[in-house]
Amino acid sequence: MDGKKRAVPKIIGLLKALIDCDTTRGRKNERQCALQLQAYFDKMGIANRIYEPEPFRASIVAVIPGRSPDALVLYSHLDTENYLDLSRWKFPPGRGVLSEGRIYGRGALDDKGMTAVNAGIMAEVARQARERTLIFAAVCGEEDCEVCGLPWLLNHTKLFSHARLVLSEGGGFPVFAGGVWYYTVQVGERDGIPAERSGCGQDVAVLSYREGRRSDGENNRRHVAEECLVEAHLPEEYRSLLKPHLDRCRKAELLPVVSPGFSDNRHFRRAGVPVLGFFPLDERNSISGIHGYQEYISVDSLELAYQVLHGITKQWLEERSTLGTSGAG
Repeated sequence: MDGKKRAVPKIIGLLKALIDCDTTRGRKNERQCALQLQAYFDKMGIANRIYEPEPFRASIVAVIPGRSPDALVLYSHLDTENYLDLSRWKFPPGRGVLSEGRIYGRGALDDKGMTAVNAGIMAEVARQARERTLIFAAVCGEEDCEVCGLPWLLNHTKLFSHARLVLSEGGGFPVFAGGVWYYTVQVGERDGIPAERSGCGQDVAVLSYREGRRSDGENNRRHVAEECLVEAHLPEEYRSLLKPHLDRCRKAELLPVVSPGFSDNRHFRRAGVPVLGFFPLDERNSISGIHGYQEYISVDSLELAYQVLHGITKQWLEERSTLGTSGAG
């Protein structure tokens, strides 16, 4: 059985279990998810620790050491937006439901799907030789707490002192323009970017990305204004790391974007740690459910994300030279 066939069913099972844990905004109960992940890592023999600076507000970090302490971080968050009006959901949002090739539930896309994929990558990497170190971090408080999640870990631990690159949320959305598929890579975050500012030299793709986000995100107003800017630059070392693995699954170009909204990625960037927002989704996977209704992730998206991100991770861990010196965002 190859890695994908072995990993994806386990990823689906873990994702459903994570969705079953109510970690909605204001609930302050990420401990349930952290314990699910701890049991998963303990079974794999992967060293891990739960950090709980406030009662029930738990983050979990797992580490697979390499010969070098230089680390790649697979990052995600455990808390979610609220359920909103329960009567408007096709399936109960507090349960992970697999239906017609999709896993429905609050957090399926933001951000428990990425959490489950990252955990699956950890399980596979643990079986392989490594030059460098891999860190898994799934934290509390991204949606509603400025101090208890990633900021607390950065201020009170040295977990990320050797981090050379972080792969996180915020990109990987497919855009079709001018006969070409593009996949976004979030390289920065800002507030209040004027909508008319766009110019990466790929204007058709930028326009399609902007308008697609607006039409696809009617229930997702926090995220519909993302723009591609002149300043949105993807250094060649990162482009050459990401693109070959994307090309093996999808013939597509990379489109760097700067988001006027923000995520935990900003805390890494302020600490001087390069971050790429990149979680590639299948082209048919709508993103309108993020913070809205009918949130889901398709099995095809889980397979694509696992294949691409595992390939990127494996290459990075096998490299002897250190990437991550030029920064992103």
